[in-house]
Amino acid sequence: DGVTEIEEWAEACLVERQLNDQLLAAEERREVNISRDAAFVGCVSNFSNFLDLSRKTLRNLEIGVPCVILSRSNTTQHCYRWFQLLASLLSERSVDPGMLTFVACSIEEQRRIMSSCNHHPLYLTGSRPVAEAIKGLMPATFSSTGGPNTMVVTDPSKEEVQQAIRWSTLIENSGQCTALRHVVMPAASSDTVE
Repeated sequence: DGVTEIEEWAEACLVERQLNDQLLAAEERREVNISRDAAFVGCVSNFSNFLDLSRKTLRNLEIGVPCVILSRSNTTQHCYRWFQLLASLLSERSVDPGMLTFVACSIEEQRRIMSSCNHHPLYLTGSRPVAEAIKGLMPATFSSTGGPNTMVVTDPSKEEVQQAIRWSTLIENSGQCTALRHVVMPAASSDTVE
């Protein structure tokens, strides 16, 4: 659900920032070399700002890697609004505007861009077939693909459990990566399900 997603994002941000600090320190000691080739980030439609945009984009920007945000065929306006907000915040902090780009185009045009930038990294949350197709164009693809997202319930009578199920099945674009797909409730009656 959205509340849990935000909590996990906030907890992960602290750890990821610390890891980035260690990475930059290692680069300063000449132990690693961070490529500053632009990183491409494919938006996911639900929770875009927490999963894909914030975690993948901000982590790259922190270490000086420019980011190219790729639009989606659906819910593009949401992703673009997030991009505009981030671009505004970067401008307030005098960050080079060339560090962040939004690309709104068809899937065919995105594939053309990917083919010509095939040595760049790409971060994606999506289906396994889409990740596989993109990895064929951009070998340095890091993908989080849809899983079963199963909840096992031992006591379906608890209101907290029922609320968690309702939130998870009714999120924006239910059926995509973060939506609840299976609820296992051995003790549930048809009345409980209703």
